[in-house]
Amino acid sequence: MISVLKNSKIFQGLTADELEKVCQAVMPTEKEYCKNQIIINQGEPVHKIGILKKGSAISTKYHFNGNAQILRIYHQGEALLLEAVNTTLLTSPVTLISQTDSVVVYVSYAEIVKEDAISPKIKEVIMSNCSEILSNELIRLMYKIDVLSKRNEQQVPHYRRWQHHGKNQNGFPDIFTRHLFLVQDIGEEYPEHKGKNCCYGCDFQGQQYR
Repeated sequence: MISVLKNSKIFQGLTADELEKVCQAVMPTEKEYCKNQIIINQGEPVHKIGILKKGSAISTKYHFNGNAQILRIYHQGEALLLEAVNTTLLTSPVTLISQTDSVVVYVSYAEIVKEDAISPKIKEVIMSNCSEILSNELIRLMYKIDVLSKRNEQQVPHYRRWQHHGKNQNGFPDIFTRHLFLVQDIGEEYPEHKGKNCCYGCDFQGQQYR
């Protein structure tokens, strides 16, 4: 269980001893899902963060008119439902479906925050990581809205190319590498932006400045 937490961005920066303390305090649980099995339905209550130990999952938003939109695909090591446990509603805004046979490790977010056995230092690291994950996800969605709103033959393939590229050394999605693909595409679509910096310190030709 510790190895799963260690490979998750949420717990990045914690030592093995600190991860052991977290496990003892919150007692993570594990659940297996078959291919195409629903992990959670849109609107269901959420109290725990999920970490994909194995497999992948699809996030789908269903609308009142009957349409459905795939928002993203989660891969091994990524966190599920993090946005839901940070809201007052505590309900899932999407339906998560297991794309393959998968295993999810669940950790109670409330217990991490409230448990006295977890030191303030550990909580600070976890909260900082959660903030970074949510911020990166917000930026990703903003770019997706901007690109898909064009609805032309060039922009949609650009987004799909960006979505499926970029893995770090552990095989997990690398948001910065994906970002570089999209920065290049935006530079091609908007020539006036070329040479200017974006929020990640790249210019709109995909060159990293820092």
